[in-house]
Amino acid sequence: MVKNISLSHNFYLDIVSLLLGGLNPSKIARQLGISPQRVNYYIRRLKRENLIKKTGYGVWETKAEELKKMTKKAPISFISPDSVRGHNFIFKIRIKNLKNWDKREQIIKQLGIPYEMKGILRKTPRIIFKGHKVWLCKDSLLIFYPKGKSYFTDTASESYKYAIYDLQHLIIGLEGLLGADFRINGNYVFTPSKSHYSLVKNSLACQYNKEKKKLNVYDSDGLWLIIDNSLQLHELEIQGKGLKPLSNNEKIQNFFNDLKINYATMGEMKELMQGFSHNLVTHFQVLKGIEEAIKELKDAIRGKE
Repeated sequence: MVKNISLSHNFYLDIVSLLLGGLNPSKIARQLGISPQRVNYYIRRLKRENLIKKTGYGVWETKAEELKKMTKKAPISFISPDSVRGHNFIFKIRIKNLKNWDKREQIIKQLGIPYEMKGILRKTPRIIFKGHKVWLCKDSLLIFYPKGKSYFTDTASESYKYAIYDLQHLIIGLEGLLGADFRINGNYVFTPSKSHYSLVKNSLACQYNKEKKKLNVYDSDGLWLIIDNSLQLHELEIQGKGLKPLSNNEKIQNFFNDLKINYATMGEMKELMQGFSHNLVTHFQVLKGIEEAIKELKDAIRGKE
């Protein structure tokens, strides 16, 4: 089972309960249907908050009273500033020369699988599998991750890896459901059609949200950088198609980490970002991509020191 991981009260208590029950991270991962790496990530968060402590091989202590006081909003404290929330993933899985795939609507009818016809011509069956919308296209599958499914990690690359881990289990499950083999030459061939990566508890986002202001930055492909507070996480969010959001997030994250060393006030940073967002379209031919944009921001900050 692929489990939607979010910062919920019960999830952290489940982790602690299983640890106290003597289960190691691998067994906890199997119990919750996630990867051992993701379990270890959340254990590190619990240890960092001094809510659990390992006292021996497979032996843990916990601050029971503190855990009892946890509310649904409490787990937000486990998130470090400028860590990453990966979400809104859409993956395209290529299929090739699949037997009877042209009869897929008839097949899912026979299997009793509920579906709807989607697309401009209403010719593409769409099913729901483990909470994921799956479009059964002519030469591909489109898998939409649920709106509430997030991957909280230290970097965008880690979020992407965990999303891929879940994707592989989804594909295998779909193969079993539909009696199909989606591999091409022994491998699954897929690309991210869409993804969002947010820097949570971002200081710039906190400042904008405090003043109830918005920030939207566009490039030739459209909107790629926004400030979002829909989950009360003060997020500086990078979005877009393909792998571009992944590389953009890492550059923005490195930039903010550099700011912590070469300090600038959030007022100065906000002023620079406002000017950046207003002038990006006008100066687009000069600002060739995000690397140049970040360099200009760094230069401007150093100039104010």
